[in-house]
Amino acid sequence: MTFKHTITVLLLISSLALKGQESFELVRKSVFIDGSTSIGRFSCVYQMDSITQVAVGKNPEVDVFGFQLPVKEFSCGNRMLNKDFVKTLRGDEYPNIEVVVEDFYKQGVGYAGDIRLTLIAQGHQIEALPFELNIIEGDTDYLEGTFLIDLNEFEISPPKKLFGLIKVRNELKVKLRLEISD
Repeated sequence: MTFKHTITVLLLISSLALKGQESFELVRKSVFIDGSTSIGRFSCVYQMDSITQVAVGKNPEVDVFGFQLPVKEFSCGNRMLNKDFVKTLRGDEYPNIEVVVEDFYKQGVGYAGDIRLTLIAQGHQIEALPFELNIIEGDTDYLEGTFLIDLNEFEISPPKKLFGLIKVRNELKVKLRLEISD
Protein backbone atom coordinates (compact mmCIF):
# COMPACT_ATOMS: atom_id res chain seq x y z
CA MET A 1 0.00 0.00 0.00
CA THR A 2 1.44 3.38 -1.00
CA PHE A 3 1.73 6.31 1.37
CA LYS A 4 -1.11 8.11 -0.47
CA HIS A 5 -3.42 5.09 -0.06
CA THR A 6 -2.51 4.80 3.63
CA ILE A 7 -3.37 8.46 4.24
CA THR A 8 -6.67 8.08 2.34
CA VAL A 9 -7.66 5.01 4.40
CA LEU A 10 -6.74 6.78 7.67
CA LEU A 11 -8.80 9.83 6.69
CA LEU A 12 -11.73 7.61 5.76
CA ILE A 13 -11.57 5.69 9.05
CA SER A 14 -11.25 8.85 11.15
CA SER A 15 -14.13 10.46 9.26
CA LEU A 16 -16.30 7.37 9.76
CA ALA A 17 -15.49 7.41 13.46
CA LEU A 18 -16.46 11.06 13.61
CA LYS A 19 -19.67 10.40 11.70
CA GLY A 20 -20.42 7.45 14.02
CA GLN A 21 -21.25 9.81 16.85
CA GLU A 22 -24.66 9.80 18.53
CA SER A 23 -25.91 12.77 16.53
CA PHE A 24 -24.92 15.02 13.66
CA GLU A 25 -26.22 18.05 11.83
CA LEU A 26 -27.80 18.03 8.38
CA VAL A 27 -27.41 21.22 6.36
CA ARG A 28 -29.26 20.26 3.17
CA LYS A 29 -31.81 17.65 2.17
CA SER A 30 -32.20 16.79 -1.51
CA VAL A 31 -34.66 14.50 -3.24
CA PHE A 32 -34.07 13.22 -6.76
CA ILE A 33 -36.90 11.45 -8.59
CA ASP A 34 -35.79 9.67 -11.74
CA GLY A 35 -38.04 7.97 -14.23
CA SER A 36 -38.25 6.93 -17.82
CA THR A 37 -40.70 7.22 -20.65
CA SER A 38 -41.15 5.29 -23.85
CA ILE A 39 -38.73 7.76 -25.50
CA GLY A 40 -36.23 8.77 -22.80
CA ARG A 41 -35.50 9.61 -19.17
CA PHE A 42 -36.36 12.47 -16.83
CA SER A 43 -35.18 13.67 -13.45
CA CYS A 44 -36.91 15.97 -10.98
CA VAL A 45 -35.03 17.55 -8.06
CA TYR A 46 -35.95 19.36 -4.87
CA GLN A 47 -33.36 20.78 -2.46
CA MET A 48 -33.97 22.28 0.96
CA ASP A 49 -31.32 24.13 2.94
CA SER A 50 -32.15 23.83 6.61
CA ILE A 51 -30.27 22.76 9.69
CA THR A 52 -31.59 19.62 11.35
CA GLN A 53 -30.06 17.82 14.32
CA VAL A 54 -30.24 14.04 13.79
CA ALA A 55 -30.08 11.56 16.66
CA VAL A 56 -28.66 8.17 15.76
CA GLY A 57 -30.19 5.04 17.33
CA LYS A 58 -33.40 3.07 17.30
CA ASN A 59 -36.12 4.82 19.26
CA PRO A 60 -39.64 3.69 18.34
CA GLU A 61 -41.28 6.43 20.40
CA VAL A 62 -39.82 9.46 18.60
CA ASP A 63 -39.48 10.29 14.91
CA VAL A 64 -35.91 11.34 14.17
CA PHE A 65 -36.80 14.04 11.63
CA GLY A 66 -39.14 14.77 8.78
CA PHE A 67 -39.69 17.26 6.03
CA GLN A 68 -42.30 18.44 3.56
CA LEU A 69 -41.50 18.54 -0.15
CA PRO A 70 -43.62 21.11 -2.01
CA VAL A 71 -44.67 19.35 -5.22
CA LYS A 72 -44.69 22.63 -7.19
CA GLU A 73 -41.08 23.39 -6.23
CA PHE A 74 -39.53 20.32 -7.88
CA SER A 75 -37.44 21.18 -10.91
CA CYS A 76 -37.73 18.69 -13.77
CA GLY A 77 -35.68 20.55 -16.35
CA ASN A 78 -38.34 22.49 -18.22
CA ARG A 79 -41.73 24.09 -17.68
CA MET A 80 -43.69 21.36 -19.51
CA LEU A 81 -42.14 18.55 -17.41
CA ASN A 82 -42.67 20.59 -14.22
CA LYS A 83 -46.36 21.03 -15.13
CA ASP A 84 -46.76 17.29 -15.90
CA PHE A 85 -45.06 16.39 -12.60
CA VAL A 86 -47.44 18.62 -10.59
CA LYS A 87 -50.47 17.34 -12.51
CA THR A 88 -49.48 13.67 -12.07
CA LEU A 89 -48.93 14.08 -8.32
CA ARG A 90 -52.11 16.20 -8.04
CA GLY A 91 -50.10 19.05 -6.56
CA ASP A 92 -53.08 21.42 -6.40
CA GLU A 93 -55.00 18.96 -4.22
CA TYR A 94 -51.98 17.50 -2.34
CA PRO A 95 -49.34 20.27 -2.31
CA ASN A 96 -46.71 18.36 -0.29
CA ILE A 97 -44.94 15.03 -0.24
CA GLU A 98 -44.08 14.13 3.34
CA VAL A 99 -40.94 12.21 4.30
CA VAL A 100 -40.56 11.11 7.93
CA VAL A 101 -37.49 9.28 9.15
CA GLU A 102 -38.86 7.24 12.03
CA ASP A 103 -35.56 5.59 13.03
CA PHE A 104 -32.01 6.32 11.97
CA TYR A 105 -29.29 3.96 13.11
CA LYS A 106 -25.76 2.78 12.43
CA GLN A 107 -25.52 -0.22 10.10
CA GLY A 108 -22.05 -1.45 9.12
CA VAL A 109 -19.99 1.46 7.79
CA GLY A 110 -23.13 3.38 6.88
CA TYR A 111 -26.54 4.04 8.34
CA ALA A 112 -30.08 2.83 7.81
CA GLY A 113 -33.43 4.44 8.37
CA ASP A 114 -37.07 3.48 8.59
CA ILE A 115 -38.87 5.91 6.30
CA ARG A 116 -42.54 6.82 5.96
CA LEU A 117 -43.37 8.44 2.62
CA THR A 118 -46.77 10.09 2.18
CA LEU A 119 -47.75 10.87 -1.38
CA ILE A 120 -51.27 11.88 -2.45
CA ALA A 121 -52.47 11.20 1.12
CA GLN A 122 -51.26 7.59 0.98
CA GLY A 123 -48.50 6.30 3.22
CA HIS A 124 -45.74 3.95 2.16
CA GLN A 125 -43.33 2.39 4.67
CA ILE A 126 -39.70 1.66 3.80
CA GLU A 127 -37.93 -0.43 6.43
CA ALA A 128 -34.15 -0.38 6.95
CA LEU A 129 -33.34 1.80 3.93
CA PRO A 130 -29.54 1.79 3.71
CA PHE A 131 -27.83 5.20 3.60
CA GLU A 132 -24.32 5.12 2.19
CA LEU A 133 -21.83 7.58 3.64
CA ASN A 134 -20.05 9.54 0.89
CA ILE A 135 -16.95 11.42 1.96
CA ILE A 136 -15.84 14.02 -0.55
CA GLU A 137 -12.50 15.70 0.10
CA GLY A 138 -12.92 19.47 0.02
CA ASP A 139 -16.71 19.22 -0.23
CA THR A 140 -19.69 18.44 1.99
CA ASP A 141 -20.03 14.81 3.11
CA TYR A 142 -23.43 13.26 2.58
CA LEU A 143 -25.56 10.21 3.25
CA GLU A 144 -27.57 8.80 0.36
CA GLY A 145 -30.40 6.29 0.30
CA THR A 146 -32.19 5.06 -2.82
CA PHE A 147 -35.46 3.21 -3.22
CA LEU A 148 -38.00 2.44 -5.93
CA ILE A 149 -41.67 3.30 -5.89
CA ASP A 150 -44.39 1.98 -8.14
CA LEU A 151 -46.96 4.60 -9.11
CA ASN A 152 -49.68 1.92 -9.02
CA GLU A 153 -49.13 1.53 -5.24
CA PHE A 154 -50.26 5.16 -4.85
CA GLU A 155 -53.07 4.79 -7.40
CA ILE A 156 -51.34 7.27 -9.71
CA SER A 157 -51.88 6.96 -13.44
CA PRO A 158 -48.65 7.75 -15.25
CA PRO A 159 -49.08 10.57 -17.75
CA LYS A 160 -49.37 9.89 -21.47
CA LYS A 161 -48.69 12.29 -24.33
CA LEU A 162 -49.40 12.29 -28.07
CA PHE A 163 -52.40 9.96 -27.81
CA GLY A 164 -50.49 7.44 -25.70
CA LEU A 165 -47.35 7.25 -27.85
CA ILE A 166 -45.25 8.70 -25.03
CA LYS A 167 -45.86 7.00 -21.68
CA VAL A 168 -44.15 7.33 -18.30
CA ARG A 169 -43.18 3.96 -16.85
CA ASN A 170 -44.73 3.03 -13.47
CA GLU A 171 -41.46 2.66 -11.56
CA LEU A 172 -39.61 5.70 -10.21
CA LYS A 173 -36.23 5.77 -8.49
CA VAL A 174 -36.15 8.08 -5.47
CA LYS A 175 -32.84 9.17 -4.01
CA LEU A 176 -32.64 10.95 -0.63
CA ARG A 177 -29.40 12.86 -0.10
CA LEU A 178 -28.65 14.24 3.35
CA GLU A 179 -25.68 16.60 3.50
CA ILE A 180 -23.77 16.67 6.79
CA SER A 181 -22.08 19.72 8.30
CA ASP A 182 -18.35 19.50 8.91
